[in-house]
Amino acid sequence: MDNSITVIETLNNCVVKCNRCADACLDEDDIASMVDCIRANRVCAEICNTTAKILATTYKDVGDLIKYCHRLCMSCATECEKHEHQHCLECAEACRKCAAACKDMLVKYETSNIQQDENYF
Repeated sequence: MDNSITVIETLNNCVVKCNRCADACLDEDDIASMVDCIRANRVCAEICNTTAKILATTYKDVGDLIKYCHRLCMSCATECEKHEHQHCLECAEACRKCAAACKDMLVKYETSNIQQDENYF
């Protein structure tokens, strides 16, 4: 299977887990303690969704987007891990897997674009 397809599937899984977590957080007794988690989930879901859509095209200048996606996935995972709810733990796991997939793709992307970057400046 093409690596970008695997990454897209991982990104889409993260979108689902983040949306489910945000929704489940709204049902918790102490919603005020879940505000940061809900916000992190919403932002992470959006960047993963956007990244998946762009990776599905042949557009090549995606390095900064992948870096940003990696950073937000790590941030969301860290926030979710502050809570003991099952939905938060599942989301954190999906975010960490997504961050790892982004990191792997970024290494391949940067390696393949070194020559192009040298010609850019």
